[in-house]
Amino acid sequence: SEDGSPVRTAIMWCDARAASEASMTTATKDQALCVGNGAVSAEFFIPKALWIKRNEFDSTWRWASRVCECQDWLNYKLSGVWVVNSCNIATRW
Repeated sequence: SEDGSPVRTAIMWCDARAASEASMTTATKDQALCVGNGAVSAEFFIPKALWIKRNEFDSTWRWASRVCECQDWLNYKLSGVWVVNSCNIATRW
């Protein structure tokens, strides 16, 4: 929601339900994937976000003003500013 309230419970980092979305992302061979080993894990943010969009569109995705990782939400709650962790951007997005 606009005020930063969660619209669903968090998906844990080790949740692997987004395996097909991870494979789909890896298959793009986007240049951004060259930063790591070129493979995207189901544990990464992008596959999880895609999974929510594909599987929970009406109940979650369309109601979310932002999709973020836990540490980004905690930073927002502590500071009132939406930022992302630069380490995550450099290594996993």
